[in-house]
Amino acid sequence: MNSLFKYLRFLIGSMFRIILYYIIAAMSTCLISVNNAPVATKDVEFIVCSNDFHTSICVSKKLLQKTKYSNYLDVFRFCAHDSDFPYLQFNLGERDFYLQVENEKDLTFSLIFQALFIPDTSLLYVSNFDPEKSSQKIRRVRTSKGGFEKMMEYIDQSFQKDSNQNYLCINPVKWMPDCGKFFESSIIYSFINTCNNWTNTAIKKSGVKTSLWTPFSFGVLFFLSKGN
Repeated sequence: MNSLFKYLRFLIGSMFRIILYYIIAAMSTCLISVNNAPVATKDVEFIVCSNDFHTSICVSKKLLQKTKYSNYLDVFRFCAHDSDFPYLQFNLGERDFYLQVENEKDLTFSLIFQALFIPDTSLLYVSNFDPEKSSQKIRRVRTSKGGFEKMMEYIDQSFQKDSNQNYLCINPVKWMPDCGKFFESSIIYSFINTCNNWTNTAIKKSGVKTSLWTPFSFGVLFFLSKGN
């Protein structure tokens, strides 16, 4: 009995230390910036959104029409009201978490633990978006055309595709609104590579100043001024 108690105490203590070290590392690296040199030309704009837990990248449909990613406007058609939304929103999430959690009532310890500590496949949720009607925190970010292309290349490579380069849409999820769909992703989700770190990496690719690494939403927004 004493041996079991000692083992449990060691296990709980080890988990506590791992979580503590994780938080310290996350807090430290989000304060270290990359891309410190100002962007030479700020030709284009994209949006970073946050609900204080999760962040995403939003791109103007009009802007996409002028790039090699104009096919997105055909690939990501969701409903008869697509034209009412000026942006596409790109979100990464852990597969089971995305498919099983409709609202806060669906959150369980096992789902949160799995999403954070057990590496798993991820999904990309792409939806229509209107920043004027959103309650999320909005950061409008400007970068060069080259930086924007690199960011879009990273986002595009995050999609899993078949041999014909088709994006793999999964079966409809009944609780998800009709303004978006889930797609298979090539990204492995883990406590190192969270949804927020995915967003942060996309910002890095754009050449805009951002955190070295951050699993949390506040780290994504830390270097993005409201008037960027």
